[in-house]
Amino acid sequence: MTLTFDPLILLTAIAFLVPWASLRTYLRSRFFRVLAWVYRRRLERKHDARVLTLVGEVDRSSTFKLVRQIRATPADRRIILLIDTRGGAVDAGLQLLHALSFHPGEVVVRVADECWSSGAIIACGADRVVMAPDANLGPTDCILYQEQGSVLAGPTRTAAEAGHPIDLVRARHSLADIVTSISAARITRGVDPDRAREFANRLTLGDRDHMMPLFPNDARALGFKVDVDGDLAWWHLLHAVSWSRA
Repeated sequence: MTLTFDPLILLTAIAFLVPWASLRTYLRSRFFRVLAWVYRRRLERKHDARVLTLVGEVDRSSTFKLVRQIRATPADRRIILLIDTRGGAVDAGLQLLHALSFHPGEVVVRVADECWSSGAIIACGADRVVMAPDANLGPTDCILYQEQGSVLAGPTRTAAEAGHPIDLVRARHSLADIVTSISAARITRGVDPDRAREFANRLTLGDRDHMMPLFPNDARALGFKVDVDGDLAWWHLLHAVSWSRA
């Protein structure tokens, strides 16, 4: 006996079990996930590199997987990390900065649109940054949030002993930690220690607004090694990854 199965029956059953709006969103997400995989594979073959992506807010949920992927990349293989973000958690950015800086092979960060705050901290772990003509980075100073009911032991003690406002102490501690981490990453990538420290100071302690974009020439002036490339293939990958998460 031969059994036949009509796919329309399955689709009809799914339509009754799953709300159409949810199904449409799911199918669209799966489509763009596959499309992102295709774009990524093309770019990996073209550039002979491991292509990774960080799109959206920088947090532990996004950097944890990337750190594992970086560690799993062969030592002689180049990494190209496409970043599009307005920033996020500083600790997550520092974690990824550390992982990139210790990769033995060449590390390149690609910026098709924007790479601000914690994203720019991560970019400091690369040997060079490739930016689209109108792409921009951002300063690496941090935004501090008040935590009601929390007592931060270190800053509280320092503030009490020095007679300074605790917010000023927290700001000093945070900026010093970022400068130290960026300097260490640049030294690991082979930059002279004095130049690495100067670079970190310019990027983190400069007298500029946190939301001021740094275009390619601005980034070069601060010490980034920047190439400009308007290859739209990176835009296509960026959009596919973004839509796959919708």
